[in-house]
Amino acid sequence: MENKNGLPMQFLPSMAREYLQRVADGARVGNSPTTHRILNWFCSGAITPGKFARAERLILRHAVRAPSGEGRRRPSGLMIQLGVMEDGSPWNISLNSLAKHSLLLGASGSGKSVTLRAVIGGILEQSNDPRCPHVLAFDFKKSLRRLSARFNEFLVIPWRLLKLNFYVPPHGVSMTDWNQREIDRFVQIFDLREPSRAMLARLNRELYQEFRTEEAGVYPCLADLNELMARKIHCVETPRSDKGKLETLQNRIEGVLDRASSVFTCAQGFPISEILKRHVLIELDGLGTDLQSYIATGIMEQTFRYYLANGMQDHAGTLRTLLVIDEAAHLFGKEV
Repeated sequence: MENKNGLPMQFLPSMAREYLQRVADGARVGNSPTTHRILNWFCSGAITPGKFARAERLILRHAVRAPSGEGRRRPSGLMIQLGVMEDGSPWNISLNSLAKHSLLLGASGSGKSVTLRAVIGGILEQSNDPRCPHVLAFDFKKSLRRLSARFNEFLVIPWRLLKLNFYVPPHGVSMTDWNQREIDRFVQIFDLREPSRAMLARLNRELYQEFRTEEAGVYPCLADLNELMARKIHCVETPRSDKGKLETLQNRIEGVLDRASSVFTCAQGFPISEILKRHVLIELDGLGTDLQSYIATGIMEQTFRYYLANGMQDHAGTLRTLLVIDEAAHLFGKEV
């Protein structure tokens, strides 16, 4: 498709090109005068290379005000204002649009954290509305905590104040299934090999038996695992081949406990069911990337398994918890 000036569609800005192509293909993208005006501009030759920016702004403004199939009607559901358009009108996004995965990319100083604060702030401003989700945010550079000065309900938890015991499965999740997933996660994050995986599984079984977890509901923690490994390493009856695997595991566990013993030495830890009832920011600055990943992915795994086990995953697309990660490269910069 090209206009009378011979300007091919591919030379338009990407958003304008996609929008006009959908109109040309007969897609229902709104029936307002703006839609037809932009298409007529292009086809009549009114859009020239010098008017690219204006076309892009008009299309962006129309896309924000009138999502697909809605014309100029206000979208149903809650709206969050991210900014202001050039004509002074608000630049809004619907809460429903956040039910899908989103990724913000940009150079340093381009406004990624500012945008995240706007999204979180927009939710906190409407937190009394039952349709509003709770926020669970992870921050690696303390860029989001300033929201707590405006919103008392935004609970900021520095990692030193966390209490986590990943031996305890979320409510409704079987101990066997949870234990296997935690073993897999630990091995991947701390770059261990298959022999270490098998050894960790064996040690966990012994710990559950020692604590009579299934009968008494008492769970071990990482400090208990470290103590069990120390006993086995110093036991003369432990085979030499096992001692090597134990020492490898102990190096990883002691590394975690040396940096964050107060976090992981606890019988229960914060129940994920309670965390998800609040707006929570967890700050992970000052930790190594492996430990940051261990904490953040552990809480995310708890969240997902809790919702799945208790039938709370909503097929209608309703957002229960908005998960926000500022500087997500700390978690996903390498395969985890």
